[in-house]
Amino acid sequence: MDFETVLGRVVEQAVLRALDKRLGASAAAEYEDTEQVAKRTGLSVPTLRAYRGSGEGPPFSKVGRRVMYKISDVDEWMLSKRMGASD
Repeated sequence: MDFETVLGRVVEQAVLRALDKRLGASAAAEYEDTEQVAKRTGLSVPTLRAYRGSGEGPPFSKVGRRVMYKISDVDEWMLSKRMGASD
């Protein structure tokens, strides 16, 4: 495992601990980072980054430099993008 991977995991754990303290342990489990949301939605990380800049994407929060998405917000956003069979 390279240094950046280890550092990324350490930062992620620190962010989740901070969320635990601020929101409670169960609430922290309701959040995902950009990579997790990319997997959930099928969008790439750069696309999510561009959507944040343009305001097109799902609502997000920043904890320090870490971007976090509330899972229910992502799910709602995805439903709002659903189109009918003829669209």
